[in-house]
Amino acid sequence: MKLLNHFGISKKIISYHHHNRIHAGQKIIELAKSGKVIAILSDAGMPGISDPGSELVCLARENGIPVTTLPGPSAVLSALLLSGMDGSRFVFEGFLPKEKKDRKSRLQALKREERTTVIYEAPHRLVATLSELHEELGNRKIAVARELTKFFEEVLVCDLKEAIDVFSQRTPKGEIALVLKGAFMEDINVFLNTPVKKHVEFYIDAGLEKKEAIKQVALDRKMPKSQVYKYMILEE
Repeated sequence: MKLLNHFGISKKIISYHHHNRIHAGQKIIELAKSGKVIAILSDAGMPGISDPGSELVCLARENGIPVTTLPGPSAVLSALLLSGMDGSRFVFEGFLPKEKKDRKSRLQALKREERTTVIYEAPHRLVATLSELHEELGNRKIAVARELTKFFEEVLVCDLKEAIDVFSQRTPKGEIALVLKGAFMEDINVFLNTPVKKHVEFYIDAGLEKKEAIKQVALDRKMPKSQVYKYMILEE
């Protein structure tokens, strides 16, 4: 509304979010079918990135309504660029799962991720998430970017321990994107220098089912799943 008022634009605005997406989505689709041109806007970032706007795009496609995009600011790419970390290969995680078991499993997967990783987080959960990352991944390099492209933009590039210290002293405000440096191969190799059975138990303790844990160990060690089973029997 502030943006429209600034440019003197008077148009009907329909609130569309996770909780009303079914009702509001149908209403928007009906307007589009009647010949109206619909624009999806977001308070922060680009609509559709960790945002229910992606569901509206799918709904429009299903109803034969053409969709196009006007690229705008996106915290994912802005944070990646400002971090100075490797952008040739990166992973976007969005928000980490809230459920404890799923969250633990995702963090364990990030422990082996060699690519730069971008994560979204809310300001009131920032210190807790930084602490979890530090506990699971070690003192990895990180960039904490907030309020990107806005007046109070801030990017802190440091290690996880320093980031925890800084934001324990002051409560951050605004939208936050974390850019995490990828794992070094030597870190992964150290992780692999454990007995196969212990390796499998590690993933089970992290929340994976035994079958999935064995599959992940096979991927980590680049060996057939059948061989993982054999090592487990021999190590009993």
